Amino acid sequence: MAEQLYRHPRETLSLKERSYVESAKVAGASDTRIVFRHIMPNVLPLAFVFLAQDAAAAILAQASLAYLGLADFTANSWGLMLQNIKSNGYVFDAWWWLIPPGVCIMLIAAAFYFVGFSMEDVTNPQEES
Repeated sequence: MAEQLYRHPRETLSLKERSYVESAKVAGASDTRIVFRHIMPNVLPLAFVFLAQDAAAAILAQASLAYLGLADFTANSWGLMLQNIKSNGYVFDAWWWLIPPGVCIMLIAAAFYFVGFSMEDVTNPQEES
């Protein structure tokens, strides 16, 4: 897993060493043209993969901070719902109130992770996971 996380930055940096980039340089293409025509189309799929996975991490971080009471208490969030249930003492008396926000946090984070992993499989089909 750790190797997979470090593979993408090396792959991104190795794009400038590829033969089609060297050919474009020899043909006299400007740096801007090389970036937008040759490097960007290969980097954007990786960027979307990381964006989807980072969105899940951001949702989990916000819910965690809201649960701990370190987020904006005027904004509604699932973490704040969980924190209110705990602070009012309903964890054992009305435990069913915990289920909807907890399940929603889990489902949306899982959905973003699954989208990220699926996009990685689509954009990198030659590699086996």
